[in-house]
Amino acid sequence: MRRRKVIIVSVLLLILPALLYLVSPMTTTPAAKVAVAFAGFTNDLSGAHLAVFQVTNQSDVTIRLSNEYHIEARGDDQRSDAHFFDRSATLTVGRAKIYMVPAYTNFEEWRVAFYYVPDGWRWVAFDRARRLPLSMYRFVPQSLKHVPFESLRSDWIHR
Repeated sequence: MRRRKVIIVSVLLLILPALLYLVSPMTTTPAAKVAVAFAGFTNDLSGAHLAVFQVTNQSDVTIRLSNEYHIEARGDDQRSDAHFFDRSATLTVGRAKIYMVPAYTNFEEWRVAFYYVPDGWRWVAFDRARRLPLSMYRFVPQSLKHVPFESLRSDWIHR
């Protein structure tokens, strides 16, 4: 009897990832509408020049903002410096978040690229899968090991 339960549970554990993989293309998360606006410049306590941006969730779904952002300089197509905030953020419907990034004064024009993903079962599965021990992570379907982030670029900022 006990052996039969072990076999049933093992079969279910093997079938579950396959079912998730098959169902994943059928269910889609609605497209998110997110806006970024340059709000001006300020200084921090040490006097460093900062640019202030407001990221607003204008869609009907909650979004997850990545803690990674890039600074892009016009005229320097090869340059896209990666930077990181302390943590990622969740924006519910209609909410906004203020970000302050060091002002990029080496070029005449520059902009910031933020990254986000609609919150949903795919994000939750990805988030939980990446926390699994390596011995279990290798059994996670490839489609759940990656969540494509959308980029959100500000307008060009003039020095």
